[in-house]
Amino acid sequence: MQENKSCAIKSCAKPARTKGLCKTHYTRLLRHGDPTINLKQIARARTDAAICSVETCERKVKQNGLCTMHYHRWRVHGDPLKLKTAPTGALLSFLLQTAQYTGNDCIFWPYAKNEHGYGQLHYLGKHRKAHQVICEMAHGPRPSDKHGALHSCGRGHLGCITPRHLRWGTQKQNLQDAVDHGTIARASKLPHTKLTPDDIRYIRKMHYLVPAMQLAERFDVKRKHIYDIQNGKRWTHLQ
Repeated sequence: MQENKSCAIKSCAKPARTKGLCKTHYTRLLRHGDPTINLKQIARARTDAAICSVETCERKVKQNGLCTMHYHRWRVHGDPLKLKTAPTGALLSFLLQTAQYTGNDCIFWPYAKNEHGYGQLHYLGKHRKAHQVICEMAHGPRPSDKHGALHSCGRGHLGCITPRHLRWGTQKQNLQDAVDHGTIARASKLPHTKLTPDDIRYIRKMHYLVPAMQLAERFDVKRKHIYDIQNGKRWTHLQ
């Protein structure tokens, strides 16, 4: 009777099954490329990877390799170790000087920015966007909750806070600015758009006269698309 061979790994006495390895070491070879790999070290490495990347912190990672506290500091101040955006006196001085600036050149926020490029800071106990604070200081308080600080230069995403480039406006005006600046294209200029401005006018004119399903089949779009056009949710720039 032929004697069963042992696993090729010297410290293992289990019977060999495939490629001279036991089931356990063959599985490790398939999964990790090394039959002798230490699974405890892998588990420890995964645990270490889930710890905040700040050397003195042992909290679990929330995002971007940082714990909740350090991630929040990074979002607010641009540095996970900073507690303030800048010295209070220097920050307020910069805000006041910028609010009084009457030139037309873009002034870019030099401190922390959010992921979209807009300046951010703590102002009067609240987390605010820098261009909103400057607009308020230069042009007075926001007229209503529906108004936001709009840029005429199209460089808000670069952190521009020039007073002459800011004004209070509605979301509709903001979208129109984005079209004018080329940040977003009008629907009729997009290569995949099936409908033309004349089609949109016809669809709106036929509201309550022609079933939406029939219009959808005619223009080869979804029925919800027809509803959105007729209810003013799409093509809002086209009157």
